[in-house]
Order: sequence, then structure tokens, then C-alpha cells
Amino acid sequence: MRSTRKSRRWPRARDWRSRPRALWVVHNPALTAFSVGAPQDSAIGISHRLLHKLSQREIAGILAHEMSHIAAGDMTLLAVANVIGRMVRTLAFLGLALAFLLVLSGAGAVSMRALFLVAAAPLGVSLIHLALSRNREFDADRAAAKLTGDPIGLASALQRIETDQHTVLRRMWRAVEVPALLRTHPPTRDRIARLLGVA
Repeated sequence: MRSTRKSRRWPRARDWRSRPRALWVVHNPALTAFSVGAPQDSAIGISHRLLHKLSQREIAGILAHEMSHIAAGDMTLLAVANVIGRMVRTLAFLGLALAFLLVLSGAGAVSMRALFLVAAAPLGVSLIHLALSRNREFDADRAAAKLTGDPIGLASALQRIETDQHTVLRRMWRAVEVPALLRTHPPTRDRIARLLGVA
């Protein structure tokens, strides 16, 4: 007789390979967590202070966020983007050096438009890299909310981490504000607003 009870949906084969292989507690005074490695060989690091300051509900949201980064292969993607950025900077430097040598030798005129494009290429690639990183944070937040079913827990954790970081910054640099365009993470208020929208 076939049971009418709905069976549990188990992760697909590729999902379990994306789980972190290790969880490390790092002695760091900051409230921080991070993930490293490729999906097949990854780990999550979490500071001991975060474990003591955040609730279990908030810690679950942070861990789900890092696991979402791992499952999506974000570290590999950002590493490839970083390599491309280094290549562009190297080529730009070589191009500027070649143009300088041409000017010194009098071999020919150098287009100022071409010089500007070569000089601006590394900055453009860096801005694209930062934008990609911010976008991946939004995606990881959304995936973590689906994984835990508790977007409020992650939003609360993000707010507590933001408050703690601002307190440290005020003590050190009197709350120097980094422009959003130059940040690897989106503004916390935007991330919380999206999580509350999911809730």
C-alpha cells in the first residue's frame, strides 16, 4: 500500500558536496564570519566574540549566509574576478610604460584618448569587482533567508554587527564613512530592508 504521507525533500546530489567541510572558531575581537575555498573543499570561520554576543537565532542566520556563499561558488567567482583585475592592471601599466617610451623616443604621437582609456581600465575593473561582490551579498542574504526560514534572525544579526563596527570606527577614526561605491558589502540598511521585505 502506497503511503500518502508527503516524503521529505532531500538535497540533490550536488547540494551535499557544497556543504562546508570544517567550521573554525577564530580568536578575533570583531563580530565577523567568513567562508573560504571552493564548494567541494570549503570551510567557515566565525569569531569567538560573535559566538558570545549573538543569539542562536542570529548565529544560524550568519552561518546560513556563509553556506549560501559556498553553495553558489562565490569565492571561486570572486577569485577569478580578482585574477582578471590583476591582469588588467598589469596590462595597463605595460601600456602606459610603452606610451611613455614612445614619447621619449619620438617614435610617434600617442593618442590622449587611448592613454585615458588605458589609465581608467584598472579603476573600471575594480568598480565592477566591487559591484559583483555587493550583488553576491544580496543573493546570499536571500538564500540564507530561504534556508533558515527566518529572515528576521539574519537581519537582527546584521544590525548588531553593524552597530558594533560603527562603535569601533568611532573610537578609531571618528566614524569615517566609506562611499557605497567603494565597499565590498552593500549598506546594511539596504540588506535589512530586503530581508524585511522577504519576511
